[in-house]
Amino acid sequence: MTIRFLFKKSVISLRHYGIPSPELDAEIFLAAAIQKDKVFLLTHPEYNLSKKEEALFRIFLEKRRARMPVAYIIGKKEFFKLSFFVNSSVLVPRAETEHLVESVLEWLGAHPKALHIAEIGTGSGCIAVSIAKHAQYIKTLFATELSSRALVVAKKNIAHHALSKKITLKKTPLLNGIRKKFDCIVANLPYLSSQEYVDAVKNYPEIAYEPKMAHEGGSDGMKYINNLLSQVKKHLSPHGVLFLEIGALQGNSIKKLATTHIKHSNIDIKTDYCGFDRIAIIQLL
Repeated sequence: MTIRFLFKKSVISLRHYGIPSPELDAEIFLAAAIQKDKVFLLTHPEYNLSKKEEALFRIFLEKRRARMPVAYIIGKKEFFKLSFFVNSSVLVPRAETEHLVESVLEWLGAHPKALHIAEIGTGSGCIAVSIAKHAQYIKTLFATELSSRALVVAKKNIAHHALSKKITLKKTPLLNGIRKKFDCIVANLPYLSSQEYVDAVKNYPEIAYEPKMAHEGGSDGMKYINNLLSQVKKHLSPHGVLFLEIGALQGNSIKKLATTHIKHSNIDIKTDYCGFDRIAIIQLL
């Protein structure tokens, strides 16, 4: 069957199952099945898929109709214009997390002497890799992760981007057992409350495929953020800074917690394009 025919049929099918972006998903699956890019799809609509290619495409569709995330189905996700391997051991990289990377890179650009970075809860490694790729002058990037399965994915992505000599991985919760100091610490920790997680799964079934521990941050969503804030002061260099991705309404709570744990600091909350709280920046004075 041709690209044109399969695209039209699959869009109708995906739309019937309530998939929010049927056209985009169909394009991604066709490109992955025939190992071509989107341009090829547009310029060769009469291309006939082989039986093997068509069978693979139909497997993709079946998984997507069951609301499996597209990134898990094809095994990769683009983040900050880089490609990353992903599977159900790690959170699918989100576009909103690019705000976190942008904020860190902006700060690093203004502080060229900040050479030692840490990322807490690295997951797929997409944040650490993106920072290291775009701020190549930094000397070290230390990334921690509690999940052994996630560390396998992070290690693969770090090697894929030729950063094994620059990024060091350590299996540990938060900063436990680490004696180093860093100029900049970055973290995208679980920040959904228990109820918010339940609601999110109900509204976005794809989330149920992702590790729950990467989403839920305790009854109020602040469990891991609070724990990190209690540790971070002794791990930051003088005038060091902490960047946190946070929930849409967590700005004021973060300010209160940061003031409790870090007495002398400047706290700034940055919003995303929709005006929601997104990034907390806490710098030692």
